[in-house]
Amino acid sequence: MGPERKKDRNPPSAWLEDSYTIGNYRFKRLDLLLLTIFITAILLRLINNSPSFFSYWFDESEYSVRARYVLDHGGGYDPYFLRDHPPLFPYLLAVPYSVLGSEWYVGRGLIVVLSMINLSVFYFIGKEMKDQKLGLWLAALYGLSPVIVYLNREVTLDTLAVLFLSLSFLFVLKYLKDPKWQNFLAVAFFFGLGCLTKEVAVIFVLPLLGLVLRQKIYRRPHFYVGLLIFLVMTVPVYYLMSVNGFLSFHTFQMVKTSRYTVGNQTLTTLNGTSVLTFAGWVNIGFVPLLLHVRDVFRKGHRQGQERKKTSKGLRGFIHGIKDEQFFLILWLVGGLIFSLSITLMAPQYDFYPFIPIALILGLVLRRPSKATWLKVVLVVYLLISICGIGYFYQLKGADMAVNYMKDHVSKNDTMIVSDYSIFEYYFPDNQVTKTSQDKLATMNVTYVVMTTELMNEYLQNGTLKKKMSEYTLVYRTDVVSWDVEFSVYKRI
Repeated sequence: MGPERKKDRNPPSAWLEDSYTIGNYRFKRLDLLLLTIFITAILLRLINNSPSFFSYWFDESEYSVRARYVLDHGGGYDPYFLRDHPPLFPYLLAVPYSVLGSEWYVGRGLIVVLSMINLSVFYFIGKEMKDQKLGLWLAALYGLSPVIVYLNREVTLDTLAVLFLSLSFLFVLKYLKDPKWQNFLAVAFFFGLGCLTKEVAVIFVLPLLGLVLRQKIYRRPHFYVGLLIFLVMTVPVYYLMSVNGFLSFHTFQMVKTSRYTVGNQTLTTLNGTSVLTFAGWVNIGFVPLLLHVRDVFRKGHRQGQERKKTSKGLRGFIHGIKDEQFFLILWLVGGLIFSLSITLMAPQYDFYPFIPIALILGLVLRRPSKATWLKVVLVVYLLISICGIGYFYQLKGADMAVNYMKDHVSKNDTMIVSDYSIFEYYFPDNQVTKTSQDKLATMNVTYVVMTTELMNEYLQNGTLKKKMSEYTLVYRTDVVSWDVEFSVYKRI
């Protein structure tokens, strides 16, 4: 077995065109590297991926419950669900559920498949921006980055939303090279699908608007056709969402104070805290990124002055950088604005600003002079991802409560629960009621299952304390200090 050099007029990619003969088969180095990236990425998303590793938590259960609702109601969608997110993902999730059932591995398997499609899109983005080598770097960054690996292991709608945004960006690149109307309409179509998946996709408006103004695309008829396509796709859905409490729900998410338990301490978070966790996911990537910003600013300033003698400072920088870099910077700015607007800290909120960061990092580190940095970043990301799937995020409280209930609940038992979606998902044949003080005071159920913190709060009410005297504590989860403790009470 040995390399056989093929002639190629493109020197940067010639190395990738080397082929290896294994038995009677010949493989390009490019194909072997892509296959290695795919296999590694799949393993990072599958190994130790089970509810016992990370509980089938509230969001995952919520989307699965919604998908089952679609199946149980002939394709209908509960308007109550429209208060938070658009309905595209539950409808997509309902497809494999209708064929394979709604077990946890079906939903997570769908997400892994979508993530591998997105990895392929990242490869084609790199190929479109530069060449196959950049495509490999971007595919590797998508496959190994901890926050991406983390989200690609869960049944949440973020992987699908980012897939559509990635496809939209791919056609942005195609449009910049060949401004055909078909490419622009594809940009609008995939952006519309992203907004029908999760409202956070709207951050893509900022780079799109910047590109439209920069390239004067508003002077071309296909801009208005694309805008019409986007509006026809999204306005009816968002109108239905608005009349079902969408605005009030999200306004609350942007102004409420969130609380987290870290060790034995309670951490109160305000707007902008998501930026801190986002910085943690980027970690070592900030170093080459800042070096690149310095280099691009200098180059952009110089080129801007050459093109327009009056261009100085930031204006010169904007005039000098390439369109795709301009787009990615605005995309990142949109993601950071989103992170600054919310009070929640979770990977699904860090995912959106990290995607343009990953693309920028690949673009930066593609340069031969930065090759060492690329290797360092990829190795660190791989190590963090391996540590993550081996140890981190082993939240067991809800999981242990569910397992206890599975062993003790009978067919006709009823329950009031604090984490409604989790128990509704696992106990579809039982009557599961979402807890409230009024329901707890008036309903006679077999089990009461809720977080110990919430139960202690309820017991401050004399009426509820008397009501709970009809129940006995039968189980309390044994969890570490940073996890959520659940208590299970059974009617005497």
